[in-house]
Amino acid sequence: MTELTLAPDDSASASQGRKANQRDTRHHNRGLVLRTLFAQDGLSRADLGRLTGLTKVTVSDLIADLIEDGIVEEVGQRPGSRAGKPATLLGVVAGGRCVVALDLSSSTHVRAALVDLRGGVGTAVVRELGTATESVDRVIDAALELLDAATATVVGIAVGTQGTVLPDGTVAEAPRLGWRSVRLRALLEKATGLPVVVQNDADSSALAERRYGGGAETLVLLQISSGVGAGVLIEGRVHTGPSSAAGEIGHVVVEDGGRACTCGNSGCLETYAAAVVLEEQIARDPSRTAEILGSAGGRIGAALAPVVGMLDLSEIVIAGPAALVEGPLLAAAAATVHSRTRSSFRPEVRIRASLLGENAVLLGAGAQLLREQLALY
Repeated sequence: MTELTLAPDDSASASQGRKANQRDTRHHNRGLVLRTLFAQDGLSRADLGRLTGLTKVTVSDLIADLIEDGIVEEVGQRPGSRAGKPATLLGVVAGGRCVVALDLSSSTHVRAALVDLRGGVGTAVVRELGTATESVDRVIDAALELLDAATATVVGIAVGTQGTVLPDGTVAEAPRLGWRSVRLRALLEKATGLPVVVQNDADSSALAERRYGGGAETLVLLQISSGVGAGVLIEGRVHTGPSSAAGEIGHVVVEDGGRACTCGNSGCLETYAAAVVLEEQIARDPSRTAEILGSAGGRIGAALAPVVGMLDLSEIVIAGPAALVEGPLLAAAAATVHSRTRSSFRPEVRIRASLLGENAVLLGAGAQLLREQLALY
C-alpha cells in the first residue's frame, strides 16, 4: 500500500494572516476617515462614504469606534436639510488625543510640550541638559513630567533631535550633545511604556512645514540652530537615505581651506552659518550685521543650488531665529540659488523663511508619530 505524506496544516498560519490583513485594512480605513475629517470638519457619514469610497456600513462602524475613543464627535445637524431625518455632522476632537513632543535641536536644553491632534502646542517646559551622561536622563525626565501632566490620552512620545538617527530610533552620532549610539527610542519606550518616534530635527521641521505651514510636497528645509542641517521631503515623505544621513548639508565644504570644523574637515557650511557662529560674530561687531548675514546667506545658497538642480525643487524653507534668517541672509541665499539655477524649462524655486517659529520641531515630530499610530497625514 502506498503511504500518503500529509502536507503540514497551514490553516492556523493562514488564519493569522487573514486576521493581520483585516487589522491592516481597518487601520488604513480608520486613517482614511480621520484624514478626510481633518481636511474638512462638518461632514456627515454619507459625505465620508462618498469622499472615501468606503461602504456605509464600514463608515458607520469606524465612526462609532472613533466616537467611543473620544477622537470624533457629533457637532450638530446640517442646516437647511431636505425633508426627512437631517444629516448629523461630525468633527475631530482636537484634544481627544495628544503627543508628548521633545525638541533636542539645542545643545544646552530640551524643549518639550504636549501637542494635540490639530497641532495645538501646550505650554512648553525647558530643561537644561547638563553633561552628555546627564542629558539622556533629563530628556526622559522631561517626557515623564509631561506624561504626568497630560489630561488627554497620550498616543506616544515624539522626539526631534540633532544628529544622525537610525531607523530603530538610535541616535548614532550627535557630537554637540556628546552622544554616540544612544538607544533613545528604546530607553523612552522602557520608561513610558508608550510608542516612541525619534527623528532628526530638520526632518521634523520639514514635515511640519508640509503639514502645518503650507509647504510643497517636495521641499528642502534648511535649519539653522546649534549646527546646520536639512530635512528632505519627497512627495510628502521624509527621505533619510540608506545610511540615515540625508540632509547633512552642514558638513558640505563651501570654503577650501576655511575654518576648522568639529567633524575634522575645514570650510564646512556649519562653520559659517550656524546660529551660534553668527550670533558671536554679530556680538563682536554689530555694525557688520548685514554683511555677516549676507555672507552666510551666500554660502547657504551655494550649497543649496546643486540640490535644486538634482531634485527639481519648487520650494526651499529656511528655519532658525528670525533675527538671523529674515533679511540679508534670506535675500542672499535666494539670489545665489536663483543665479546658479536659472533655466528656461524650470520655474524659479521659491525660497522663504519658516512660518512655524520655535514650534516646528515639536509639530513635525508629533505629526510623524500620529502618522505611524493613527494613520494621519
